[in-house]
Amino acid sequence: MVSLQILFKNDELLAVAKPSGLPSQGTRDPRRPSLDVVLRQQLSLEELYPVHRLDVGTSGVMLWALNAEAARELSEGVQSRSWTKVYWALVTRQSPASPGSRPKPASSAWPADLWRVENHLKLTRSSLRDSKKSARKVSLNLPTRSGGQKAITDFRCLLSSGRSALIEARPLTGRTHQIRTHLASSHMPILGDEAYGGEPASRLMLHAYQLRWPWRGQLMEIFAAPPEEFQLEAEARGLDLNGKSC
Repeated sequence: MVSLQILFKNDELLAVAKPSGLPSQGTRDPRRPSLDVVLRQQLSLEELYPVHRLDVGTSGVMLWALNAEAARELSEGVQSRSWTKVYWALVTRQSPASPGSRPKPASSAWPADLWRVENHLKLTRSSLRDSKKSARKVSLNLPTRSGGQKAITDFRCLLSSGRSALIEARPLTGRTHQIRTHLASSHMPILGDEAYGGEPASRLMLHAYQLRWPWRGQLMEIFAAPPEEFQLEAEARGLDLNGKSC
């Protein structure tokens, strides 16, 4: 049985801490559990509408509407810059790779200031060979010079230790895999994100830490502490999540 942490609930809104590895919504495999099905079953919900989505491997704050009217109001604002989404990512720094070679570890200093990645991304099918030497086809959202969708993310370094760091990401647009591909293109792939060149880990080390949005004259704000496996990976990399920022 999947154990879920309810972060906030009233008659119209529901915020939960999504676990890593659980799809937000049902997949083609009806036997595979998904967050929407688990919520309906455990909370006996008749209506449940997703406001936004998180990748299967991403944990953290996820907001749902409990009736159609609330869903309509929220959907009008979720892609606007009146919403603030804050993610935490555990990354390792890499040197740019020459054509045909894999990126190499880098030891240069981490950025001291806020930086922005702004480009256009285009979905493409690629072959992926993971750490277990198994090959499969995956959809990647990669930078492109023509076409694609505009994507903007602000980043800052919260903690660093050698080649590893805790990075805060604030996406200003909502493209597929946006944070993952923006960090990879900055030579800072997320741990566990082998599709984008990250080192192997127990899971994708990306966590939706905070969500803030306007709601009927109020400013709503929800936080989700990173789960144990995220904290343990940070500690193993010399990063104290209660420590000082860069």
